[in-house]
Amino acid sequence: MAGNAVTEHAEMHDIQLKNAAILEDQKERDGSNSQPETGALDLYIDPAKEVKLLAKLDLCITPVIMVVYLSCFLDRANIGELLSYGCVLFTSMS
Repeated sequence: MAGNAVTEHAEMHDIQLKNAAILEDQKERDGSNSQPETGALDLYIDPAKEVKLLAKLDLCITPVIMVVYLSCFLDRANIGELLSYGCVLFTSMS
């Protein structure tokens, strides 16, 4: 397990060195301080942080979706009740 962390850290360091070299090359070519081309930088996303973020999003979004689903179900059920009692005339529904 510790070997994986060391390997990931070494890979991140290599990526940072490559990105720095790409940035230096581009500065020399363009003579400017612009950012490197799109796709030149590799984005590293920590898997543990990604799982944590997705869990937080699930906890925020799921209750809202369930409330909306429940309200739609109750609305449909109430309209069915109205139709079964013959209240179509009073609600101007076709």
